[in-house]
Amino acid sequence: MLKYSHIQPGQRIRAYDFQPMEGRTDRYVEGDVKAQVMRGGAAVLEIVCTYDSTTLCRKGLTIYVPQETDMESDSYDRVVVIDADQKRLVDAGRSENPIDSLIHVVLEDTPFTYGYIGNAGHHFDDRSWRIFLPAVEGKPRESIGDYCTESRGQLLELAKAVRHGYQARLEA
Repeated sequence: MLKYSHIQPGQRIRAYDFQPMEGRTDRYVEGDVKAQVMRGGAAVLEIVCTYDSTTLCRKGLTIYVPQETDMESDSYDRVVVIDADQKRLVDAGRSENPIDSLIHVVLEDTPFTYGYIGNAGHHFDDRSWRIFLPAVEGKPRESIGDYCTESRGQLLELAKAVRHGYQARLEA
């Protein structure tokens, strides 16, 4: 039996890209399991990404998570099941800036994501904050907005407009 073969379609998981370590930012995706499938001869969990902790903007894409790798460890779980209560707590604690939390909440349950491209360090911040359009496999990721860190709050009104337009289209 593979280490993560107990995970079933319909469950939400967090799959780490690397083993969590002190001093290194966790890198992971979260998503809803759609199926257990074979891909390239390996048993994998097919998920639709609902959150990406990196700037790779994988939200909305189909991702394949191995049910077991050669580097599995008993000291940590590379894949964990998260329930709805855990998700709410995690989402609430994800952001250091309240405006980021607000924008994430406004875009919740839409295919749009909020994030940045660029880098930041102790003495510089060249991040460009944007709202990313739904991912289309095989195409470059498109976005709207382009605000520096200090003025990214202006994206809140844009996020509200995006959500309103998305809901109007669903109701049409």
